[in-house]
Amino acid sequence: MHEAMASGVPVGASDAAPLPEVVGDAAWLVNPQDTDSIASALEQALQDDAWCRNAVTSGLARTRSLTWANCVDQTVSVYRQLMRRH
Repeated sequence: MHEAMASGVPVGASDAAPLPEVVGDAAWLVNPQDTDSIASALEQALQDDAWCRNAVTSGLARTRSLTWANCVDQTVSVYRQLMRRH
């Protein structure tokens, strides 16, 4: 998902964890067990130029926050919170 969004590709993803947490509001989320939902998302992606432009813009913005440095900072923050509790 990250690579596609970072490359400017509109993304559709499963609504099952952890993908919604990764893509945020930058992707079309579908139930992976619902073929009608998947077909509808694919149809929209192929026909809706405005949705595609928005998905590309949102995806590029989302990937800017998904860096290893940010991951490390958030992980350290969690550990510090846990250490304060104990």
